[in-house]
Amino acid sequence: MATNTRALAARLSANGNGIGADEALRLAAIRVFSGEPGAYGTGVPDGLFDTEGWEADDELAEAYLARMQFGYGSGGRQGVRLPQVNLYAEHLSRVEGALLGRSSNLHGLLSTDHPFEYLGGMAMAVRSLTGRTPELYVSNLRNPTGARNVGAAQFLAGELRSRYQHPGWIEGMLGEGYAGSLELLNIVNNFFGWQVTDPAMVRDDQWAAFHDIYVRDSLELGLEEWFAEVNPAALQRIIERMLEAARRDYWDAGEEVLRDLVERHAALAEDGAPGRLGEYIDGLAAGFGLAAPAGALAQTITGPLLARVEAAPGGLPLDPRPWLVLLGLAVLITAGALGQARRGRRSLKPMAARSAA
Repeated sequence: MATNTRALAARLSANGNGIGADEALRLAAIRVFSGEPGAYGTGVPDGLFDTEGWEADDELAEAYLARMQFGYGSGGRQGVRLPQVNLYAEHLSRVEGALLGRSSNLHGLLSTDHPFEYLGGMAMAVRSLTGRTPELYVSNLRNPTGARNVGAAQFLAGELRSRYQHPGWIEGMLGEGYAGSLELLNIVNNFFGWQVTDPAMVRDDQWAAFHDIYVRDSLELGLEEWFAEVNPAALQRIIERMLEAARRDYWDAGEEVLRDLVERHAALAEDGAPGRLGEYIDGLAAGFGLAAPAGALAQTITGPLLARVEAAPGGLPLDPRPWLVLLGLAVLITAGALGQARRGRRSLKPMAARSAA
């Protein structure tokens, strides 16, 4: 790390925190940072995979810096944390590049979440502090006679072609059944981890290849039937991670791909586990003119309830009030007619008497 140690020491001793010049210089010289003693991990994967738990990657970077600020150095300094200053952030603010060593053919950048949570987490923190992402490299030590440093994006692209999007590796996972389905899900999740921590590492065509191979089964390996048999929920989660990348504008998937993902997700959600990204997926489905996926919240409708009234024997409805009203009107009409008739007969009698006279 290229921090000016004496300049940092001067700031520490002048910060009004009671740190003397000598102790400030020793603290500024610390170069090893990790979590609090007894803690494990950066916390980046848990936060990043929580779909609804964050909006901007600055939130993840802030949590990373808070968790990883404990310094380890000489003189019994084990897990040093200053309340006024984040020493780790002070060092990272001047980082221009970061390097990760790989000496085993077993693990690369996607086999576990550790590469993106440590190297990627550092890159994300630097970007949050400075506004720029440092250059990331992988020290490829797999061949002792030809060790060399390569760009992390180049290393990841080669790993995708030679392993995770290669039919030979995928066929091996098919033979592992349920465990193999989880491995495919982990690969997509870890790829998304790199997408968030260093967007420059990931390309749209790599997301498209995952969609073609894992979802559409473009290699014709029988993946759809295999997922349905061993673990349909894994394919559902893979689709949701792809939709998450599109929702956050990391991946310009295109309308055709989004429609395909939504349709397949709806089919899996009918009998499977409840889906995630409910509002987003429902909105896409409505935009494509598709039925709402299973598990979507039903719209609540309020107001008077119209109920069917069954007719009683004899043709009268169960409620007699309408018929009583009609009967009353008929009685009034009849009474009026009879009254008119009686008044007419009384008026004719005097006329008949005058005629007789």
